Amino acid sequence: MSFDVHNPWEAHAYFALGFWCADCDLSLEIDFQDECSDEWCIQLARIAFETGWFIPLPDPDGAMDLFTAHCPECGQKHGLTRPAYERFVVHAA
Repeated sequence: MSFDVHNPWEAHAYFALGFWCADCDLSLEIDFQDECSDEWCIQLARIAFETGWFIPLPDPDGAMDLFTAHCPECGQKHGLTRPAYERFVVHAA
């Protein structure tokens, strides 16, 4: 499995090094031996997605907000939605 900069959760994990809610004090960080490695970013991104974290999706031109995140509760308060994580996974041919 390799890091995908086009996956918003993986890109967020890589650039922000964690998930911190823009509205409350909740944070999501993991203790993984190889912090900042591709594997660490993928693992953090998967955990964030699976536990319900929201991040802004890319603009139609592909631009991404790499630092804003919302915890599950705050994301729901804002009425945010999330596509399937697999939508962003590029499968090798």
